[in-house]
Amino acid sequence: MAYIGGVAGFARISKSGKALNVDLTNGERFTVARDALQAVLGKRERFASVAVLPPLLITTPVRNRLLTDYYPHSSFEGYNLDEGRRVPA
Repeated sequence: MAYIGGVAGFARISKSGKALNVDLTNGERFTVARDALQAVLGKRERFASVAVLPPLLITTPVRNRLLTDYYPHSSFEGYNLDEGRRVPA
């Protein structure tokens, strides 16, 4: 993908400080060891290994759940909607 004059993603140092994590705007993620990257930039090495990270799972919390969501049967089971009362089982 060619990005001329635009942002292709973001690079951040990992929480441990030992790697550089790259998050691209298309959802792909990569990581490279910080020591290996410094060796390449310092011209001590010719390449650094890059690893693919699994995509982030964006989970949104579920809100406003109904009690019937936790009950395996229909909430109207055994209830007569026409008369508005329970039907004897």
